[in-house]
Amino acid sequence: MPKHNLILAIFLLFGFVIAMLALQVVRHDEVLSTTMHYLIEDATSEYGSRNLMLGSSTIKRLETQDVFNCGPWLNRGIGSSKISSLNRYVKFSQLVVEPSVVLVYAGENDLSSGMHRSEVFDQFRALIQQLVEKFPFSEIHILAIKPSPSRRAHWESFKAVNAMMQTYVRELQGITFHPTPLPEKEFVEIGFLDDGIHLTGQGYNLFTSGFNEVCVTL
Repeated sequence: MPKHNLILAIFLLFGFVIAMLALQVVRHDEVLSTTMHYLIEDATSEYGSRNLMLGSSTIKRLETQDVFNCGPWLNRGIGSSKISSLNRYVKFSQLVVEPSVVLVYAGENDLSSGMHRSEVFDQFRALIQQLVEKFPFSEIHILAIKPSPSRRAHWESFKAVNAMMQTYVRELQGITFHPTPLPEKEFVEIGFLDDGIHLTGQGYNLFTSGFNEVCVTL
């Protein structure tokens, strides 16, 4: 075999191996695989006037027809995601959509992994600023971090970031923060599945109750 053909064959084989390894990584990384799926969809589809929801698995599992009454929705929930993952998705997405409303839930996975509350707050602000730039005519609604029973050790950090976000958006136009529904004890008792993280149907009704009160007027 001529030398240049041998070099080409080695190069192609090396490229094939790298591609297969990359594919395996994507398949076994929920955040990466979901993000790639969304980016491909966003680049090839137009969604018009749908509202947009963005967040972790709590958003991904949300059945909008059961809780929201303010128009059709496009769900861009990413299971196991942190705020940095959502920032990355928003940055690279070529999404063609005209949402009246952008609904956001984020921060729980970050704090549960041990990230400091000040860093989570900074990343949260960056996400909101990026959404404002990308969707300047949309109302942004933020759902407070919920008191997941299996993550009780992080509740104080959840409450701290919720308080910081509520203060941050208070003076901003077009952005609303929806606190965790009360009473907290009742929410915990009836709102969660056995894993202590994800919500039951009743839990979603409580979780989205503050937003649903204004949803019909949007």
